Amino acid sequence: MQNNTFEPEVIVKTDKILTLFGPSSPQSESLLAGKWPAGPIVAADSGADRLISAGIVPDAVIGDLDSIGPDTIRRIPPERVHRIAEQETTDFEKCLTRVEAPL
Repeated sequence: MQNNTFEPEVIVKTDKILTLFGPSSPQSESLLAGKWPAGPIVAADSGADRLISAGIVPDAVIGDLDSIGPDTIRRIPPERVHRIAEQETTDFEKCLTRVEAPL
């Protein structure tokens, strides 16, 4: 019997608490001011727009990249941008399946 289970590539792996920003993450001055546990910051697609506008460059941007602003994407190092083209999942789901971090 063939195993058709898809195992996505892990993009971000950490033993620290990870912060994930989406386009509709709650506006929080403390988060945008950098008052969170030290660990990777991952943006789901256009969540990167909010981070960049606050002066924060995410450690990774994951998604289909259909809604991130062109000015934003130019300000993020290319090795941090991970385009996942499939349309069966949301950008947030793409992030959740490609990070390994403690809960």
